[in-house]
Formats: sequence, structure tokens, C-alpha cells
Amino acid sequence: MISSLASHIDSVAGVRDELNSVHYSSRFCLGLFYPPAARDKITLPGGVAVMYLNDPSSPFCYVSIDGDRRSLDRGAEDSIGVMVHTTRGFGEARVEETKEALLEELLEHFRELMPHWPQPENAFCHKWRYSQVVTAVPPQREGSVRLCEGSLVLSGDAFTHSNMDGCIAAATSATQALLDFAAQLE
Repeated sequence: MISSLASHIDSVAGVRDELNSVHYSSRFCLGLFYPPAARDKITLPGGVAVMYLNDPSSPFCYVSIDGDRRSLDRGAEDSIGVMVHTTRGFGEARVEETKEALLEELLEHFRELMPHWPQPENAFCHKWRYSQVVTAVPPQREGSVRLCEGSLVLSGDAFTHSNMDGCIAAATSATQALLDFAAQLE
């Protein structure tokens, strides 16, 4: 199946080279867990459950008190989970680093961001190796590539860009390609 897909990709001039030129950033998520007794100390400014950051000196772009974000009714004995996501730039610069290598560094940056918070009981770092497109397929592909006379469509944010608009553009392009193929069958 994979060799068949590869031959179909090679049947459209330039597609393999374009796909090979796509570059992604990584994303790291710091997961923090606090004891129930720390509930009053684990707060974000304004009492919100989610905070987006736009500080170029911070590796973080997003902080969420998870149970609050999902409007869960937490009991007095439930631990508090916090998720902290890194920026695209941080992930692009650290794409080959391991989550283990970055855990202490991210914890230190978080302590600087929230110095009034206590130490977590438990912490981990999760890594998505392929998170956001940094360099996409050239725009002339308009969000997708048709293979096998249109019966197979390659699409996704690698053909546009990594945000909601890019995902919608890629989905719209793929949908139109499949509708065109279906119309040929009639």
C-alpha cells in the first residue's frame, strides 16, 4: 500500500519534492499536578481558567487550569491539573530536543511566570514532534493534490498553514476535489 501511494505521489510532477520540503515545529506541553490543599493558590489573573500569553521572552503561549477549563465540578479532594503549551517559535528552535531534556527548563520558566504558585506534586513534559507547519507546500497547490485521476486526495495544513483558516482552506480544497471526482462518475 505504501509503495503504491509513493508511486501515485511520483505521478504528479514536483509533489514529492514539495512534500519533502515541508517543515514542522514541535510543541511541548508541561503538565503540572497540585494537591487539593493548593486550590486557592492555583489561580490565573482575573480568575479565568485559560490564559493566552503574548510575551516574546516566554516560551509559553497558553496556560489552562484543566478542570476549570472544562467546567468540571471538582471535589475538595481532587488534585488540580494545569497544562502549559510552548510557542511555535520555541518548538521550532527545539524540534530535535527530547521532552526529558526540557522538563527542568520549562519548570524554571513556569516558576518565573507564576512565582506565587507552589511547587507541583508531579510534573511531566509531553512532545508533539509534528505540530505546526513552518514551511508549507507552495501555494499553487491550493490546499490539496489530486492523485489517481482524483480518486485520492492529499490535503491538510501542510498544503496551507497551521491555523484554523489553513485547516478550513485545506478541507474546502479536498472537499471540492472529491466533489469534482464524484461528478465525473455520474
